[in-house]
Formats: sequence, structure tokens, C-alpha cells
Amino acid sequence: MQFDTNASAFPLNESLKKAQGEAQFFMEPKALKIFRVFVYAVIIVLALVGNIAVCAISRRNPRLQTSTFFLLMNLAVSDIGSVLCLPFLLPELYVGNWMMGFAMCKLLKPSVVLFNFVTTNTLVAIACDRFRSIVFPFVARPSTSETRLILSLLWLIALLFSLPSYGAMKVIYYPQESHDLYCSDMFSSDKELDFSYRRIYTLTMYTLQVVLPVLVISALTLKITTTLKDIRLIPVSLRRSSSLNSTPNASPHSSLLNLNKLNMNSTSFMKRQAMEKKFLRMLMTVLLVFVSCYVPFQTMYLFYEFHPTLFTSPYMQTLSEFMYLIVWLPNVLNPVCYGFMNEHYKRAFKALIFHPRKFYRMLKLKRTNSNTVYQDSSSENIIDHIAIMNGSINVGLHVFPNASGTSSNNTSTDSCPFVPIGNREFKVAIHALTLVVSLVGNCLLIAAFVRMKEPVMLLIANMAASDLLTTIFYIPRLLVIEISRSYAWKVPGIAGTVLCKMCNFLADISIAVSTQSLMLIAIERFLAVVYPLKTRSITAKNRRFLIASTWIVSMVLHAPYFYVFELYEDKLTKTLMCQHLTSKLHYLLYRSSVFIIVLFIPLIVVIILYTITLVKLRVDKMSEHRSTRGERRSRKRTVKLLKLASATVLAMFICWTTFTVVTFLKLFVLSSAQQCTHIFQLVDFTGILLTSCYCAVNPSICFFFLRNFRGQLRQMCKLTRRGAFNIYRENKAGRSRANTNLTVLGMELLHATPKLSSSCQSTSE
Repeated sequence: MQFDTNASAFPLNESLKKAQGEAQFFMEPKALKIFRVFVYAVIIVLALVGNIAVCAISRRNPRLQTSTFFLLMNLAVSDIGSVLCLPFLLPELYVGNWMMGFAMCKLLKPSVVLFNFVTTNTLVAIACDRFRSIVFPFVARPSTSETRLILSLLWLIALLFSLPSYGAMKVIYYPQESHDLYCSDMFSSDKELDFSYRRIYTLTMYTLQVVLPVLVISALTLKITTTLKDIRLIPVSLRRSSSLNSTPNASPHSSLLNLNKLNMNSTSFMKRQAMEKKFLRMLMTVLLVFVSCYVPFQTMYLFYEFHPTLFTSPYMQTLSEFMYLIVWLPNVLNPVCYGFMNEHYKRAFKALIFHPRKFYRMLKLKRTNSNTVYQDSSSENIIDHIAIMNGSINVGLHVFPNASGTSSNNTSTDSCPFVPIGNREFKVAIHALTLVVSLVGNCLLIAAFVRMKEPVMLLIANMAASDLLTTIFYIPRLLVIEISRSYAWKVPGIAGTVLCKMCNFLADISIAVSTQSLMLIAIERFLAVVYPLKTRSITAKNRRFLIASTWIVSMVLHAPYFYVFELYEDKLTKTLMCQHLTSKLHYLLYRSSVFIIVLFIPLIVVIILYTITLVKLRVDKMSEHRSTRGERRSRKRTVKLLKLASATVLAMFICWTTFTVVTFLKLFVLSSAQQCTHIFQLVDFTGILLTSCYCAVNPSICFFFLRNFRGQLRQMCKLTRRGAFNIYRENKAGRSRANTNLTVLGMELLHATPKLSSSCQSTSE
């Protein structure tokens, strides 16, 4: 466990000196400094040995190849990373002056911020994993690929929030005071701005690294504790008749309640519950160590940022240095907690301490064949898999393999057989028309931006480019489905897998970019009307940065597609299917988050901003000072903006409401059998059809409501006609010149023929 260097002891001590002015400081004795550095050295050695052993044990022991122990190994990796930075910080800890140069300052302290954020994220992820395992025991645990995705997201989130520290960390020189160099973060050369930015960043990091993790973990642990008192396990010898007690259309929730009422006094249940409680105690101990060692110093630094006058004691410098020492103790205590509270780690640590050769032989042992299934020593050694197919519940007692992440509760329409809905020619014509209109309209939007170079057209061109992805990667797939009347994937092999992942990924990021572009257009219109002077400060570089941000956010949001979408062979139809292979709970959480971020938030923002803009235009204080012509122009602009806003919001609402409601019903309400009914598939097809038409609606709205766009189209058409006429005229002129040349050549030949014949006669004579 480590420490956020944004709140490091060194900048704090330097700031304390400034805050206290001429106050007399307590000078730490040299022996105390040496003792402190010695403790740091012991922490480095023990933390490296303990956490490397944890990683080796988790990697080599097949029984620890579960999501929970992968998260524990990730926690150990973050501790190793932070401890590797500590030796380079020891000179500053001892001397009080930065001696490692600018590059190491930029690299070391922000890296500790990164590792610290990974630690807090991992603790929250472990609590969520235990919550899923105990409160939702019938949900398949994450597969290996899903666990890797979770770990990647933990590191990615930590990297994003530590980027300000990487950018602001600098070596600062104070010649007026002690001629010392300090490695500290400086967000701005302006002292007031730097002070404000530092407060904002400190408060944000404290909220994300201390307050939210502690609250989330405490709430999840409380729910886990209460659930453990009432949890029941289906007996191993489950009779066939008990699986038939539920009605064919019974919901999974009611069936689980009926199953939980069975008599549960088996030995395996008691053993499992005891092991789960022991594992929970270990996690609670790790959390307690984290809170006890990490929170006090962070809280002290937070108070100092907002109330520096509270820290005027001459002993505050030494106190802060020892509190900073305590921050590093969890790096050593975490492996100790694992060794005392988990049997696998306990045996391995005993072998490491008392029989190093035995420990080395344990690590040398080859891992057992991955096809062998091991029972998890935590809470998932026996899981009752409830396969929900067509509304009925089949209860089978088996163990989920680690590589299994497939859920039979897929919410996509692909799980249903293809049912012809409506006239095929009509649907193919609709998709083809959408394809043509979208392709032509969005290409014209991009071409108009190239000619106009207006600020608003940059955002519209970005929206058009995103809609082209839907046109290229989504609508042809709908055409293939309608023409072949099958959901089967036509491209096999590696190329088919790549296309399966890329088509879904690119089609969905295009939707996210399009909605974000609409939101940015609404924001720009809002600023242009409400704050007209501020819009001039928005440069083309800022707009390009915002556009790049829309693509980056969309790609990060849909990055899981590369892990969950796979090709598999349907056992009934013997055809290839491109589908997401993940559990229903994970799909539910992810899809809900995507809908909120991609659709709900942009729609709300667009409605609010356009409403404020229209109110501002209606309540115009300058109307009394305008002429009649100016008033008429202002009223015309208001009506035009009202039409544009209404068309944008209405199109977004119509095209996405049906699809959103259908997806919500699939996830939360309807069973698989109800999803395969003719009426529901008709509604589902309507939602998909409206969604696919959205890429053609945006250029249509621009054509009807943007006069500049229509003017550019007319100019392009004139240039096209003029160019075609010029080409025709040049071709015609070229043909006439060629005919003239041929005529002249023929006349010359005619004149030359008598001369040639007379010369021939003279030669013969």
C-alpha cells in the first residue's frame, strides 16, 4: 500500500515552514533520522520479498486461479511498484532536499500516485467480487478474459487520474530561503491559480481515493455480513422432482426464494460458510490496515490545504515525517495478513521461511493441465448453476471452470430463431435507402466543412464522420440478415473473429461520438447566445481537442467489445454466430452504464441547454434598442434555432426511445420465451430500424435547417455542372480541331497527288 505524493511529506514540510514564518522548529536528532531511514530500508526488503512471494504463489497454484486471487495479486503488484520507487526517495527523506534531477522528479512521485490509485481501485474491486459471490451466488464468476479486462480498467482509471500529477510535477528552487530544491507539483506559474488548482486536485483525489472507497467497501461489507447469516445452499443430492416445482414461466427470483427455503444443514454448507467468513475477515483486516495507515496523513494534508493556520506547532514537521513513514507499512502488512488468514499462503510462507528449498520446489512444479477443474477454496467451490432457457429453470450442481464466462441468459435477439417480420423487399429497400442517404448526406457534410471552414461545421463534420461508421459497418449487416433471413455470421476463421469484434465496436462508438457531437453543438450554441464574448476565446485547437476527446471517450467506453464479442457455433442450427459471451449481470451493468453515458446524459444536456438558449433569446434586453429590421432578424433567428433544437431533440428521442425501452425489457423484465414472440420481435425490429435511420436523419436536419449548408451544396452543384460543361466543351472543341486537321491533311494529300503522278511518269520515261 502506498501514498499519494501529491500530498507527500516533503512539500508539506516545506509549506509548513512558510506557514509558520519565524516560528522555532523542532530539529529532528540525527539518530532519529537514521532510525527512520533504517525502518524504510526494512520496509523495502520485507515488502519486496512478501509481495513477490504472493505473486509467485498466486501464479503457480492452480487453486488460486480465480478472480479474487487475481485481484489480490494485482494488489501485490501495485505494492511492488510503489516500493521500487521508495529507494530513490530516501535521499530526500534523509537530507530534505531533492537530489535526483528533473526527469526522476517527473517519473517517481506521479508513479507512486498511480500505484496508490491502483491499490484503492483494487480494494473496491475485491469487495465487489465478494459481494457478487455471496449476494448473487448463482451468477457465473468472471472468466479469465473478463478478469484481465477488469484489471486493465483499474490501471487505466488510475493512469487517467494521475496524469495531472505527471504534468504538474516540477523541481522548484527557493533561493530566497534555504537554497533548497523541492520536487513538488506546480499547476500554474500564477500563485493564486496554482493554489486553486492544488485545492481542487487534492480534494478530488481525497474523495476518489479515501472517501468513496471507504464508503463503498463499508456498504458492501455490511451487505455481505448480513447475507452470510441467511444464505442457504442447494444440497448436493438434489432430487429431480425439486427442479420441477417451479412453473414454466416462473421468474428466476421467485424460484431462488423457493430453493432457499429448503433444509440446509449439510456439512459442506457449514464448511463453505466458515471459509467465506475467514476470507472476509482477511479482507476486513486489509481494509483496516489501509484506513489506519493511509487515511490519517491524507486527512492531515487535506486540512492543511484549506486551514494552514492549524499547523503552527514546531513539532509538526517531525510528526508529518513519521506519519508518512506509517503510510508505507501496509506494503509489508498485506502479505502478513494473507499468510495468517489463508491456508494456501500460510503453507507457502512457512516453506519460504523455514524450508526455502521446499518453497523453490513448489514454484518449480508444473501447473496442472488447464482442462482440470479445481474447486475454489474461497466461496465458489460449489455453485449452483441455474440455466434459464425459455422461462423454465433447470438446476444442475457443477463447478464453473475459470475460463467460463458464457451465460445462457443472453439478451440479444440472436438467441431467438429468425422470424420473418413484414415484407422482405420493403425492409431491404428501407435499409438500402438509409444506406444511400446516409452515405451521400454525410459525405456532403464533410465536403461542405472543407469548403466553409466554419467552427460549427467542424462539430457537424465530426458527427457526419461518426455516422459514416454506422453506415459502413452496421447497415450492411442488417441487409445481409434480411436477405439471407438468418443471424448467421458469414465470414469464418480469424478474419471472421476480427470482423465480429470490429463491426460491433466501430458501429457503437459511432453512436457515442454522434451523441457527444450533438451535445457539443448544443454547448456551443448556448455559449454563443448566453456568453457571446467567451466564444471568441474558443480556438480551432480547442475544438479539435474536444473532437479527439469524443473519440477517445467512446473508444475507452466500448473497449470491452474486443473481449466479450466472439464467434461460436450454434448447437441447434450448426451456424456461426457473432455474439457477446458474458454473464447476464455483467452485461446488465455494462449496458445500463453505456445507455446512461451515451444516450441519457447527452439528451438531458441538449434539452437543458437549448431550453436556456431559447429563453435567453426570448427575454432579449436589447430588443428596445433595435430597429424594426433588426427585431425581425432577431425573431427569425429565434424561430430558426427553435426549429433546429426541436428537430434535433425529437429525432434523437424518436430514433432511440423504442430501442432503449426494448433493451430495458430484455434486461430486466422479459424471459427468453417472451423475447422470442412475434409481437416483441416486431417491436424489436422497429427499434433497430429507427436506430439505423438515425445516421441518415442528421444530414437531413442539417439540409433543412442550415442555410449555409444549402448554399454550399448549391455552389458545389454549380461548380459540378460548370465543370462538366467545360469538360464537354473542351471535348467538343478537341473533336472539331481534330476534324479540321483531318480536312486540311486530306486537302494537302489531294494537291500532292497530281505532282506525285507526274513525277512517276517522268521517271518511267
